[in-house]
This record gives sequence, structure tokens and C-alpha cells, in this order.
Amino acid sequence: MPLNIDFQQILLHMLNLVILFFGLYFILYKPVRDFMDKRLSDYKQMKEDSVHDKEEAEAIKKEYEEKMAAADEEISAMKKEADEKISKENAARIKEAKTEAEEIIQRAKRTAEDEHDRILENANAEIKDLAMDAAAKLLIGEDTSDTYERFLDDAERSLDEQ
Repeated sequence: MPLNIDFQQILLHMLNLVILFFGLYFILYKPVRDFMDKRLSDYKQMKEDSVHDKEEAEAIKKEYEEKMAAADEEISAMKKEADEKISKENAARIKEAKTEAEEIIQRAKRTAEDEHDRILENANAEIKDLAMDAAAKLLIGEDTSDTYERFLDDAERSLDEQ
């Protein structure tokens, strides 16, 4: 053995190194690699799930936005319908109020005419009574100037009473 090198020892160390390498490979490297691959696949799955969830959320958001737009349109249509209904009711009430006002005016005119006719009848009846009194006094023979004065006084009193 030159230089004190034992090839058999070197081969045995190499064999030990190979056995150690394969042993460590199966004991440490392979489980760590499997763990890392599993972890990587879990992260990929989480990413895919988040992308899917995001797409689903966007679809739901779009659906809700469409529903909100439809609800806004429905609300504006209902508001327009209610405004039209209120306008029609207001027009009907105004028409009814005008009709009532015309009826009240007609009744007031009739009442005024009736009152006017009654006053005229009363005035005519009083004038007749006064004329009859005056004629009776003339026939009795009283002084005509006194009779005339009394006639005018009676006429003034009857007008003041009314």
C-alpha cells in the first residue's frame, strides 16, 4: 500500500456514504419534498378557490345590481303611477268643489230672490195698509195735512223697522 491508502477502506466509506445518502433521501428528503408538494398544491387549490369565489361574488354582485336597477325602475314607475292617481283625484276634488260652489251660489241667489220678494210683499202690504189708513182718515174728515204727516211718519217707521 503505497502512501498508506487502503482502497478497501475507501470503498467501504463510499458504500457507507451511498447508504447514508439513500437512507437520508428516503427518511428526510422524500417526506420533506412530499410535504412541500402537498403544501404547494394546497396553496394552488386555495388560489383556485379564491378565484372561483371571486368570480361567484362578482356574479352575485352583478345580479344584485341588476335587481337594484329593476327595483329602482319599479319604484319610479310606482311613483309615476301614484302621481298620476293623485293628479286625477285632485282634479276630481276640484271639479266637485266647483260644483258645490255653483250649487251654493245658486241657493244663495234663490234665497236672495225669495227674501227680495218677501220684502216687496211686506212693503206692498204696509203701503196698502197705510193707504187704507190714510183713506179712512180722509173719509172721517181729519185735516189732510195732519193725515199726510202721519202717513209719512208711519212709512218712515215701517222702513226703519225692516
